[in-house]
Amino acid sequence: MATHRPNGYTSAKWLHIGQMATNRPNGYTPATWLFGKEVGYPVEQGFSTCSLSEQNLIYLAGSLSEQNLIYLAGSLSEQNLIYLAGSLSEQNLIYLAGSLSEQNLIYLAGSLSEQNLIYHEHLSDAYELFWNFNKTHIIFKTEVKTNGYIGFGLSPNGAMAHSDVIIGWVKDGNSFFHDRHAEGHIKPEIDTQQDWFLLSATEVGNVTSLTFIRKLETCDSQDRPITNDTTRVIFSYSPTDPVDKDTIAYHGQTRHGTKSIMLLTPPTSQQTTQPLPSDVITVDLLNENYPVPSTWDTVYRCKVFKLPDFGEKHHLIKYEPIIQPGHELLVHHILIYYCGHAVNTSHAGESYLCYDQSPKDLLDCQNTLVAWAVGGKAFEYPAVAGHPMGRPQDPQILIMETHYNNPELKNELFYSVLGLGDQEIRVFADFLHAHLLGRKIRTRYFRNGVEQVPILEDNNYDFNYQEMRKLPEERVIKKGDSFLLECVYDSTGKTSPTFGGLKTTYEMCLAFLLYYPRIDMTRCLSRTQYPAQDMYSTIQSYDWTNPLVRQQFIKTTEDSDVLDMCWFEDQSRTYYKVTPVPRYNQTYTPPRTCPN
Repeated sequence: MATHRPNGYTSAKWLHIGQMATNRPNGYTPATWLFGKEVGYPVEQGFSTCSLSEQNLIYLAGSLSEQNLIYLAGSLSEQNLIYLAGSLSEQNLIYLAGSLSEQNLIYLAGSLSEQNLIYHEHLSDAYELFWNFNKTHIIFKTEVKTNGYIGFGLSPNGAMAHSDVIIGWVKDGNSFFHDRHAEGHIKPEIDTQQDWFLLSATEVGNVTSLTFIRKLETCDSQDRPITNDTTRVIFSYSPTDPVDKDTIAYHGQTRHGTKSIMLLTPPTSQQTTQPLPSDVITVDLLNENYPVPSTWDTVYRCKVFKLPDFGEKHHLIKYEPIIQPGHELLVHHILIYYCGHAVNTSHAGESYLCYDQSPKDLLDCQNTLVAWAVGGKAFEYPAVAGHPMGRPQDPQILIMETHYNNPELKNELFYSVLGLGDQEIRVFADFLHAHLLGRKIRTRYFRNGVEQVPILEDNNYDFNYQEMRKLPEERVIKKGDSFLLECVYDSTGKTSPTFGGLKTTYEMCLAFLLYYPRIDMTRCLSRTQYPAQDMYSTIQSYDWTNPLVRQQFIKTTEDSDVLDMCWFEDQSRTYYKVTPVPRYNQTYTPPRTCPN
């Protein structure tokens, strides 16, 4: 047994092992991995060598030197984490998450470089956020230009009320950190149960960095679960350290903010990606010097482009918007369509109002190639897929639809840029879209009348942050499967009905799926077949303050038939069918992760 050990640790919890196990995960040296049952050394009472229980699981980093002490705290609970490598430096920091299973991976923070904290968001000129996650935990690192305290949190709507917060700082070489919650625009209180854990804290020059970790679901009512939904993060910092944990001064009006982030389904723009191939071809589609009308609050402008001759088959592998600085809020969305049939290339360069002035032979050019909306950034296709270009049967003419939203009727000169049966298909990305009243969107998915795990859902939808999202894993879609797109809206405070339509103040409910291999059906829409001929006038005549009226309208909607409409790539075939509202044998219930 070792003769030197931390105060308070008995010899039954402190082992000096001279030989390591031979069976270990790939990439781990004998000096970093130990299975008690394979060591073969006798141990004192309290440890068993025949199972990997929490009581005998030992994780070693390097050797059992004075600099690489092991602290075992009875069980591997969140309250009793193992911290290795003496001084807890970023170079040696190891976090053991739960148990050694696929579900509870060991997260090695290493040097906390971009190689393992692969996601990044610029929150402000002073505040950078890095993170990574596995199936059970998420690790964050904040780098802030301050010598005072740092605040970071998760909010339901971007405000402090009901938010899950941490506050930490470094003072006189010591670190301070607490898991807190805020009930309003007041100092956050320390949680009864601490679920966020500090891994390291440094203050170098005028930059303070905190690295911390927590479970995705803590089952703590004072915390917010971290899910695939859009997350409103809130952040703050102060130029000074608190007097103590109970006396924290207000950070001020200019040193705080909020931002919507997809923590568990980050867009490719937030990832550290490999450089594009050296032979990549970039095509810019430009709306140059277009004067947005100052008399219309909504404009759908289309412009026609002819693709260059690529000479042979290529693939679209990335697209990215470029919005003129200062005009970001004027662009609601950009869609790029292609024609599935030959059209006169003399249309190239023409522009027109999309739904009023389209040339007749371009009316059927409605196959969607790219979908982008406000708040989105670049999207890169996975290595297994890309949209084919360059062959005779591939798109030759593209139409870029730009929706300008100009509620203040500004008179501005503006431009935008966007670069470029029976068979099973594999869906790898989904883009969810609604307008201002949208709160939740789900792409529901059914097979043989039984609902499967949704393709994608966002229960905290933010109109101002819309991204094409790569799925955690590809979904195989078979013949006979069906989709049901579900949008939840909140019109609280409105005194008149909201209709579906093209304006930003009207509503939509859309999902754009990216998949492979290619099939020729490109677009499907549906419309409720209400019994009244003039629903616009009928709905406006209802007394919506009467709960019986609202219930009757919901029942009428549920009982009405649905018109399904699908279009194929060459537009020579269309599918129209009126069907009852689908009834399913079994709906999907998410697994429960918390006892209550």
